[in-house]
Amino acid sequence: MSFHTIEPAKARLNRSELAVPGSNVQMIEKAAKSSADVVFLDMEDAVAPSDKEQARKNIIEALNDIDWVRRQCQLGSMDWTLTTCIEILLMLLNKLDQG
Repeated sequence: MSFHTIEPAKARLNRSELAVPGSNVQMIEKAAKSSADVVFLDMEDAVAPSDKEQARKNIIEALNDIDWVRRQCQLGSMDWTLTTCIEILLMLLNKLDQG
């Protein structure tokens, strides 16, 4: 048996985080172009109850269409039901399959 040493990845310093309501497509697009280290896409607190379903759709579309390579994305929701998790996981797997 041989052992290989794996060097840990360099820690990324997150100096700024920008919170964006998922119901506002223009703000999501603007946040993606910003210099923030982390963009927090909110599906709950910053979204009106009647807009929550559309916010989820907007966020999934933004994760698929916008290049997020230069920053981290965080998703915020109080509703992490099985349906929500499966929907988001399938979207992420689909994105990984596309390359």
